[in-house]
Amino acid sequence: MTDSSEYPPITTATFIDMVMVGQAYGTLKPTQKYHYLRKLIKFSIIYIFAETVLYMSLKKFLTSKVFFKHLAIALGIVFVVVFLLLQWLSWTTNHGQKIPVPDLKKMNVEKATEALENIDLEAVVLDTIEFNAQFPPYTIVEQDPLPNVNVKENRKVYVKVNAGGYSTVKMPDLIQKSYRLAAPMLKSAGLEEGSKSYVPYLAKDVILEMKQNGKTLKAGDKVMKASKIDLVLGDGKTGYQDTDSTNVETQTHEED
Repeated sequence: MTDSSEYPPITTATFIDMVMVGQAYGTLKPTQKYHYLRKLIKFSIIYIFAETVLYMSLKKFLTSKVFFKHLAIALGIVFVVVFLLLQWLSWTTNHGQKIPVPDLKKMNVEKATEALENIDLEAVVLDTIEFNAQFPPYTIVEQDPLPNVNVKENRKVYVKVNAGGYSTVKMPDLIQKSYRLAAPMLKSAGLEEGSKSYVPYLAKDVILEMKQNGKTLKAGDKVMKASKIDLVLGDGKTGYQDTDSTNVETQTHEED
């Protein structure tokens, strides 16, 4: 038989080429085909044997003390890695660090911004709301988060600022309306009821005049919001007369 040394040794790459691609096998001489077939059978036997041994060895290894020892070591390594990762995340994200939000109400924006920056927080003005007499002009009325709420570093605190004063509103038309109807209309317009005075008039508690600081108002006149409006009503006793007439008696009653 021809010495196999005269042919190149079969390798894994050669085996893959022959089986998967089949290159050059059809052009080999009979002696060469014999050589490569012998090598192919030998390689297949070794592969099958190795797979069997590996399976049996793996099964034996999984039930051995060595396996459990390595498993314990692996679990320990995983635990250490997870612990270190959590510590790193805690350090990089300031996890657990708590900063109580101060009470910013009645502070102006500049003072509030400075107070927040000193504790690594940020002030953001959302809006200017209608004037609230309980707070100084241009001071903070509302904030979010609320005071004493614990937050993380660099958290934004949203605030709303009080207006500088009351806005103007239009005077509603109350003339010839009953007091019962006029009172809620006055309130819904953002105005307050002042004094009530009565003059002789056939219809009782009907609004005859609207006044502010002695000045007669008409519907549509602009007045400051929350202003007190004095009302002149009929007493229900006689016909209405000009209040400038010297023959008319006026009864004035201050609202409790």
